[in-house]
Amino acid sequence: MVFDIPGNWTDEDFHAHFAPFGHVISAKICMDSVTTVSKGVGFVTYASLTAATTAMQGMNGFDTKQGKFLRVTISNGGNQYTPDAVAAQTEPVVPSADACTN
Repeated sequence: MVFDIPGNWTDEDFHAHFAPFGHVISAKICMDSVTTVSKGVGFVTYASLTAATTAMQGMNGFDTKQGKFLRVTISNGGNQYTPDAVAAQTEPVVPSADACTN
């Protein structure tokens, strides 16, 4: 789960920032269904845990140059994660009930 995504990023921008870390299956920014404005939250799914872990380590704290630094955490998907992926999280984050799903 990715937090603090700039409001002007598109799904394509989001994908492009995370693609260097491995094969991205999906990259989606959550949008408000009424206003169609970005919620600043998104999900990235990788083909491998190694790619996901590397992306978390590389993108957590990424300076968007728009006054925001990305926060990248493990989504509550119930999957098994490597200790490196768990350690890559710097702050626990509880998603809101209206967060979109991928």
